[in-house]
Amino acid sequence: MAAGGGNGDFTVARFTTAGILDPAFGRGGVVTTPFPQAADGAVADAVLLEPNGDVLVGGEASVPGTTRNQPVVELGALARYTPAGTLDTSFGTGGIVQSTASVGNIGNLGIDAAGDIFVLPVHAEFSPAGQLDSGVTPAAITASSHGRFSAFLPTGQSLIISTAQIGRVAEVQVKRFNADGSIDTTFNNPPFSFTGTLIGHQGGSAIAVQPDGKIVVVGQDFAGTSLFGAARLNANGSLDSGFGHAGVLTTNFQGDDSAGAVLIQPNGAIVSIGFSENKTTGAVDTALARYLG
Repeated sequence: MAAGGGNGDFTVARFTTAGILDPAFGRGGVVTTPFPQAADGAVADAVLLEPNGDVLVGGEASVPGTTRNQPVVELGALARYTPAGTLDTSFGTGGIVQSTASVGNIGNLGIDAAGDIFVLPVHAEFSPAGQLDSGVTPAAITASSHGRFSAFLPTGQSLIISTAQIGRVAEVQVKRFNADGSIDTTFNNPPFSFTGTLIGHQGGSAIAVQPDGKIVVVGQDFAGTSLFGAARLNANGSLDSGFGHAGVLTTNFQGDDSAGAVLIQPNGAIVSIGFSENKTTGAVDTALARYLG
């Protein structure tokens, strides 16, 4: 299942195990959904397959602002589809929800056993029917999407990658939040670099949680060249000394590389996915690195 979009529409595609578009989903494997008020475009950033087979998609719908200083307002947007790829008309308005600017872009989705919907990076909760709740009621997360900059924990807590400025150098930091959006002060993760030194600028791009609770972060290290960066944290936030070099490592492809997604395989191996650009030809290639867990 893949989701994206633009020009006012969500676009969702489903593929068979053979890697071809599934003709049983939408029209020829693809469904597009317009957001009528999204004059400045809509983009889907998160997709979650619910236990009953429904497909929940989250992202943003951009509408015109009302002031010169705010020409565009990003509203949280949701859509839910049946397993056949048709909008679930019992959800929101005809299958879609255009939320408020206080929610903004939805980059990660989680649900609890009752079907309540939780979203990140702004901590908010929607009812199973798509109604925005006044607050977040802590609950165990039974299923979640694989967001880039954020991740749900089974407890209902969440992890979000941030950037910390240390002098002139940008470093990566992971923060843990309680279900209601308050910071968890027991999580001890000081800023770190993928090289282990205060040289170059660091950027975290994606985060994933292993079954044992350890946390993997990937991104890029830039210091003249740009390299894949990876780090693993213990469940309490400290760097895992058993991974790489004291918890961090870098991987060089062509010297202009950046990791943008991470996947934990069933055998514990870690796959980091991004791009690598040939500085001579300008050709941009897909790049993958796999690390032993």
